[in-house]
Amino acid sequence: MLAHLPSLRVLRGARRDALVTRFAVAAALFVAGCATAYEPGDDEGAGPDCPPGLICETAGEGPALTPFQPTPTSPDAGAPAAADAGSATPSAPARPAPSPAPGSSAPSASPGGAAGGDIPCDVATILQNRCGSCHGAEPRFGAPQALTSRDALTIWSSYVIDRVTHVQRPMPPPPNERLTPAEQDRLVGWLQQGAPAGEACDGDVTPGTDDGTMIPEVPPPAEDCDHVVELTAHGGGGGPDAPPFQVARRNDSYVCFAFNAPWQATTHGLSFHPIVDDDRTLHHWLLYATDDASKPIHGRPRQHGEVYDCDGTNPGMALMVGWAPGGVPVVMPPDVGLEMPRPGGLFVLEIHYHNDQGLDSRDRSGVRLCASETLRPNTAATHWLGEERGPAGILPFAVPTGNSEVTGRCTPQLGTDVNVLTSTPHMHRRGTRMRTVIHRASGGDETLLDEPFDYQNQILYQTPNVIHPGDRLSTTCFFTNPGGMAHFGPSTDDEMCFNFVIAWPIGQLVNGSSLVGARHSCLK
Repeated sequence: MLAHLPSLRVLRGARRDALVTRFAVAAALFVAGCATAYEPGDDEGAGPDCPPGLICETAGEGPALTPFQPTPTSPDAGAPAAADAGSATPSAPARPAPSPAPGSSAPSASPGGAAGGDIPCDVATILQNRCGSCHGAEPRFGAPQALTSRDALTIWSSYVIDRVTHVQRPMPPPPNERLTPAEQDRLVGWLQQGAPAGEACDGDVTPGTDDGTMIPEVPPPAEDCDHVVELTAHGGGGGPDAPPFQVARRNDSYVCFAFNAPWQATTHGLSFHPIVDDDRTLHHWLLYATDDASKPIHGRPRQHGEVYDCDGTNPGMALMVGWAPGGVPVVMPPDVGLEMPRPGGLFVLEIHYHNDQGLDSRDRSGVRLCASETLRPNTAATHWLGEERGPAGILPFAVPTGNSEVTGRCTPQLGTDVNVLTSTPHMHRRGTRMRTVIHRASGGDETLLDEPFDYQNQILYQTPNVIHPGDRLSTTCFFTNPGGMAHFGPSTDDEMCFNFVIAWPIGQLVNGSSLVGARHSCLK
């Protein structure tokens, strides 16, 4: 196996030789929405275990990964320290500081610590704890402005009030906790009064600091990882010196990167850690997968190494995992592995960039996954809950003008308990909320998921629960349609209603009936 990989260094002391496959893919430069496919050639050093377009390296030795953890209950609790993105992938070139918010400049902290010096201490504390990780002196994760001075907060007051009180698109965004009622009342009331000056904090309160909850640490791979695979954005070159991806200088860009599954045997996914490079423009990412690489995606089959403009949909592909600022890595329980694409399958990494400041942003963000050919006792899979059909159960459902909802049923014939780990709602632009409820055979209902939905910020929620034999589930999607009639379908002009649920054991939460051919669907 190793003879075909001249750049591979043998990892000593691991359970077996771990193969790190870094997808340093030669891809087209994506500028102003124009994407051109790159056709990978016969890269030197490629072999049956290292497909063309890949660079195969080894992973560092390290301790076992932390078992699956619930989402922290607040943005400043229960999360690891911030990662050094450069330790996972080469860092992007030095980048210029972004422009400040209109009408303001990036202020310096006062001797007392509060930026601007005259933001009242209790308000400055709210801004630090709840807004500062993104809206600091150098905005991050696509935030359009700094909120570190009274001048900036006065200019942006109506925007801030709207977002912190918004039902569908609140700030802080999910998966972070919303402001408490007391925090919201204080901040909104202060802004409505014209943001009057107050007494600054005496201690170290500096809006804009990051306590490490926004970017999880990427630890060394566990010893039971046979494949440590980095699926990351790239801008061309096809080798270790490949430049980062050039982010378009516009408000929103959805960019998709296609990668062949690099293994030749059935594997289990053990962990998925976000890799964050240019945090100024990265908004979030989603990882899709399919066993059939010949299946058309946006009009035609996609090839390994291809970079293309996408619209937030990948029809017929299962949504595996995702990440947004404040999210935590997905780490499977010790006796459970996640079903991965079969040999010959395809991953698609979809990244949403937000660059309305026109920054020179070059990015290598993505995900590092750990996979093992030694299968664990239990196999989890991505299961599809929701609805595709209308009331008669034949034609695709319709979304009329105004507010409406669609409810799908899941009545599985369970032979054993099913353990749910995560839920990822998926709708399109008219979707506003999703609710999945467990109807217990023993009586009573239990909510698995009830969260607002924002098409531009699709979130994986950790929803640990157990489905017992005889239980049923219902998934309701709520829509607001400004005009016209939409139907279930793959494009952004259509609508969808899916909750992608990672659960185990595989093959239980299933009853077929999917219009799009999903393997693990429970839609009736």
